[in-house]
Amino acid sequence: MPGMDGVEFVRRLVDIPYSGAVVLVSGEGERILDTVERLARAHRLNVLGHLNKPVQIEMLEALIEIWRDNVPKSADKVPHSYGAEEVWCAIAGGELVNYYQPKVDVVNGHVVGVETLVRWRHPDDGLVFPDQFISVPMQYMVPRLCAATPSPNSTARVNSSTALGSLRSTPSPS
Repeated sequence: MPGMDGVEFVRRLVDIPYSGAVVLVSGEGERILDTVERLARAHRLNVLGHLNKPVQIEMLEALIEIWRDNVPKSADKVPHSYGAEEVWCAIAGGELVNYYQPKVDVVNGHVVGVETLVRWRHPDDGLVFPDQFISVPMQYMVPRLCAATPSPNSTARVNSSTALGSLRSTPSPS
């Protein structure tokens, strides 16, 4: 990563605290990768393994398959639908969390942007994905945004993650 080595990256994941899985990738030697992997595991990070650059797609697929095999199967879980009051309480209570996903130029490997992915850290249901709650604030926001649009020919673009962050100070609809 530009401006950050693997050890610093591991430290940042520990500080978050990060609960996902990690695959370490480096152009450094095997000894360095082993050391960083041991450090990450010592901090109880879920390390799937490490790969040397250039990454062989088969090796990455094998590590991803390990992860898939260990992810709890949610097929038996019935999706929960959340009501407006629950969602507004989550917004007011700061339970929505942004996860940042880098956008990388595949030609040169440089980070060219970041996408924000909103998740709800529900006190009872754990991590809730937006498909189960995003429609509630959007039903309230879209009419307000359209009313604020100056003319019928104008266009409004809505980034739901950014818009959700601005709703923390917005009173819930009655």
